[in-house]
Amino acid sequence: MKMDYRQFELDEGWVATVGRSDRENDELSFKVAFPQDYWLHAKGCPGSHVILHHLQENEAPKAVLEAAARLALQFSKAKNAKKGAVSVAKVSDLAKAKGAPAGQVILRKSKTIQVYVLKS
Repeated sequence: MKMDYRQFELDEGWVATVGRSDRENDELSFKVAFPQDYWLHAKGCPGSHVILHHLQENEAPKAVLEAAARLALQFSKAKNAKKGAVSVAKVSDLAKAKGAPAGQVILRKSKTIQVYVLKS
């Protein structure tokens, strides 16, 4: 079955890809993403995995990371919050426990950023 991810073009050539389900989150995080890509997820609540990718750059500018973090909040149970915490890790720092349910990951190394949700 072909996956149909949400994609958002961000500044400076960065692209954020967002899973629509636990199964898509797994495929996106472990089969589609590259090790140098960023993985983002709303902290402490169910939501989509966001993969941040650039064809030539490995270090995302702060504004691009914050835009991707807002997407992680927007596509999570925290979507109505004014501010939220988002886990950020390189895809190379993700792992999956044997037998873990779809969408569940282990973060070997990550950081947390706080962002305000922009309402239109």
